Amino acid sequence: MTLIANYFIGPFPFFHGDSLITAEVDLAESRVPLPYNSHINGKIDGAFITGLYQKLVIVSPSIAFCWTGSLKAAKKFNETLISLSNKLNPLNFKSEMEKLNINSQALGLIIMCFEAGQLCIFDFGVDHVELPEFGEIRLGGSGKGDAYSTLARLSYKYHKDMSGILDFYEAIDLANVIATELFSLNVLGGYGLNNRWGGIIETMFLDCKGFRKPTDTMYIFWELTITKDGSLDVRKDAHYIKQFYINDILLCYYRRSSENRNEVFVVPTLTTDLANMIVWVNKNSEEIQSRCRNHNLTNTFYNIVVLKNMSDDSKSISIFSVNSAKYYNHYNKILNSTGEDITTLFYELIDELLRQMNVHNPKWRRP
Repeated sequence: MTLIANYFIGPFPFFHGDSLITAEVDLAESRVPLPYNSHINGKIDGAFITGLYQKLVIVSPSIAFCWTGSLKAAKKFNETLISLSNKLNPLNFKSEMEKLNINSQALGLIIMCFEAGQLCIFDFGVDHVELPEFGEIRLGGSGKGDAYSTLARLSYKYHKDMSGILDFYEAIDLANVIATELFSLNVLGGYGLNNRWGGIIETMFLDCKGFRKPTDTMYIFWELTITKDGSLDVRKDAHYIKQFYINDILLCYYRRSSENRNEVFVVPTLTTDLANMIVWVNKNSEEIQSRCRNHNLTNTFYNIVVLKNMSDDSKSISIFSVNSAKYYNHYNKILNSTGEDITTLFYELIDELLRQMNVHNPKWRRP
């Protein structure tokens, strides 16, 4: 399924988008590998996976858009917007967009123009829904129902009036939590294409420098089981996905030692020259490998914890962030273990995850 979303936290606009491209006919020469879920291609609900593309597009620091629908139509719209970008401003933006006569059957669009502190948002082929804590939300794509449910659940979970948040860093932290919730729904829920957004969820925000995307974000997966006798069993196989950008290209690194997976996925923009993609990757290979493996204090860490409760046959998923500065050394040594005994660090980190999940004094089943 596909997804684009826009909402406000206080005065700050945020946007999310998936990266999955599908078609009604099988255009892929072979199975298209995806981050986390490596083999889910095949005809399901009349769709085949054909590749990955970014659906959050920054045309210039002051103009950006989100899209869902036809890749061909999105590329054409992007070319048109680039040609108009020099004469667009918030005062004429709506009228200029209406002149384009966009086919909302082929594209769902959320388009933004920012200048001198004024923001104008215009859309085609997307739904407008209301949540008391968020206000108006724009949602497009076949995954819009799941995204709405996620936002509603989060607003109830945090009991926050999002319109009252005035600190930018608090707002962006919350937006990253929302992205993590959507990401977990993507990789852990449903089956086939019905609940998949390509293994990647992008976020875009607006600050004083214009439209931007956060980079160096890591999603770390933990599997915990409460056994029938009430003891806690932890699978000591932390695997992770790291997303980052080099220039405008999104790269996604997936590592899981137990499955011998160590893969890099390249997600192009609408203007990327695919014919030169291999040349670009080879030219930037040293930086790509360095960014994949080096975890530093600028990384944002989010934990996706799958807690299986076998004592009452239930299963719950809890998602939350852990302070990256406080636990940086733990993460760095656990994810890049070179033979050093990291058992103590491992259990210190798990103890902290459990504390944030309000699971206190667990009866450990430690090796």
